[in-house]
Amino acid sequence: MTTNANRRESLMRVKEVAHELGQHPATIYRKVHDGSLPAVRLGTGRAAIRIDSHELAAWLEARHLTKGQP
Repeated sequence: MTTNANRRESLMRVKEVAHELGQHPATIYRKVHDGSLPAVRLGTGRAAIRIDSHELAAWLEARHLTKGQP
């Protein structure tokens, strides 16, 4: 069972994802904006964007990529 606390722990900041993938944060923001990378917004307006680490792993696997590959 996934609790809100567990879900929060699995949410990564854009900078963290960019670092893990070896990409610039702007690239991650573009992927989120165009819908190719699943993410959630916390709040409204210029809300914080978070990427679930489990969804990121599935996204990478679907593209036959690993962390550290562009």
